[in-house]
Amino acid sequence: MNYITTTRQRRISISMVLQSESQLEERYGREGANTILHGGMASRMYFPGMDIDTAERLARTIGDVHFERFDAQGNMHIEREALMTPSALRAMPANQVLYLYANKRPALLPVSPYYEQRDLERRTKTPPFVPCTRAVPRVELVPL
Repeated sequence: MNYITTTRQRRISISMVLQSESQLEERYGREGANTILHGGMASRMYFPGMDIDTAERLARTIGDVHFERFDAQGNMHIEREALMTPSALRAMPANQVLYLYANKRPALLPVSPYYEQRDLERRTKTPPFVPCTRAVPRVELVPL
């Protein structure tokens, strides 16, 4: 775990892909997972269809929106509601992700699969690099 939280000091980037935050808890325990997610990762991207525990934690993380409402008598009331509910997070459209970066405001970003992007799809058709497998001729040393 120390590797994950200290790599940023060395300007190394790690991409961690999880199906669920509980995978980290299983591996590193609750405190370790919390350290990784909230202390070691500056950038996080959440796709739709996450498990309910992750959605509930994420809804608390992104917080509430406050707004003013006036009643029939003209009195102002400040109300708040979740920016996104856990059910809204789980049911985001397939072409959106929620992006969190450090202490910045959350952003809903559009995404599209690689096969809908010509350039990326073309790159998947590139054959893999095959290193030269022929033997390199031996060079005889000349005594000096």
